[in-house]
Parts: sequence; structure tokens; C-alpha cells
Amino acid sequence: MSRIGLSDLGELDRDSDVPLYRQISDRLLRLIEDGILISGDMLPSGPELSRHFAVAPMTVREALNSLRADGRIVSEKGRGVYVSAPPPLRTALRTVGIHSTQRPALIGEMPSPPDEGDAGDIGAIDVKVEAFPSASSEARSGFTGRVTLEFSHGDGYALTRYAIDWQSPLADVGVNAGDALERLRLTLEQVDKVSEFISARPATPREVAALSIPRDLPVLVTTHLGFSGAEEVVKAETIRDSRFPVQLS
Repeated sequence: MSRIGLSDLGELDRDSDVPLYRQISDRLLRLIEDGILISGDMLPSGPELSRHFAVAPMTVREALNSLRADGRIVSEKGRGVYVSAPPPLRTALRTVGIHSTQRPALIGEMPSPPDEGDAGDIGAIDVKVEAFPSASSEARSGFTGRVTLEFSHGDGYALTRYAIDWQSPLADVGVNAGDALERLRLTLEQVDKVSEFISARPATPREVAALSIPRDLPVLVTTHLGFSGAEEVVKAETIRDSRFPVQLS
């Protein structure tokens, strides 16, 4: 049985230019990347997904094939479709010839957001605003949507992504990079505790393109969770080309 309810997947935007199969794969990928679905968890069945999204079985198969090609899910004949296990960090490092003394840096704080002085050192800032479906667990907790800011570092070895869940109306959030950065900075000022960890996983197609890396090269992900009291208020991920780790002093 799947660990998630179909309501957690929300509904498709049929007015969007994004193909329906891609919207489905993106919803599932978000659940995996947010840790709601973890290694070994079973996904809802193809017929369940088809009925929930009101799409043809072929559309669901395209979505699952996309995730399967990226190494995010595996199929077990007669049993179902499961979230893949990422390669262990030590294995990923050894695969690309990195010694155990070389690790992506844990910095003990949230990464600093970019500012005007970083213009030559970062790529364009991509801002995405996603409204939570009314039946989702986030909406039931009082959140209206998620703001994601993403940019690549100027030398092309890393991609940083921030995510913030908002309780204010989405109309107040906007999609302007400057406004989103200001809201991010205000949120970071609330952070009084940071949790960090490192993982290795297959790269997504977007990360392959942004980092100009081979499709089968693992990426190293440094995740920073910022808390205000007991509440997680912001998440940052730095996705690195695993051939160029940061060495701890």
C-alpha cells in the first residue's frame, strides 16, 4: 500500500502549456525530493493515478517512464512501482574517484541568498510560485503555496535552490525575483536553528543541463533546513557536480 493519499497529488492544470504527463511526474518527483516519499515506498498504481488525474493510462505510463529513466523509481513485476534507493554517499564518491577526506562543506548555517554584488557570480534567478491544492496536507496545515528560488553558480559546478512555504495569500507573494528574494531574507532572519545533511542521488534532467554533467553521474546534495523554534520555515539545497566537491579545512 502507498504511504501517500491521492489527495496529496493535487489536480492537473489543463490550461497549462506543461504536458499532462510532465505535470504528473513533477508532482511525484516533488513528493520524493521533499522526503514525503522515501526509498522503498510504493507509488499509487497506474490505474489509481489514471482515475485520479482523469487521464489515459498511456499518459501515466509516460510520467512513470520519465521518472524511471531518471533513476527515481523502479518497477517490480507483480508487486508495483517503488521509489529508488539513492547511491550511498561513499559509493557515489568512490565512483567518481573522490577520496573520503573530501566532502561538500557543511557550514552550520543557512546559505546566504544572492544579492546585487553577486551578479557576476550567479546565473539568472528562477522563481516559481506553486499553489497548494486545497485538499493537500500543506493546505490543511494553513499554507497557501510554495515559493522556490533557484540559481546556478557562475562557475557552473553547483545549483542552489531555496523553498519557502507561505501562509499569506499568494497574491502577496508575486513572482518577481526581487520581491521573492526580499521575502526569503525576511524568512532567514527568523531562523534560529539549522539542520544539515549530505546525500547523493541521480541528477534530474534540469540539473544535468544546468551543471553540464553526464546523465549517469551522481550529484551531491547538501540540504539545509532552517527552523524558527520547532517549525521548519525554509529549506535550501545545493546540488553539486560530484567531481568538484568542496574540501573541508
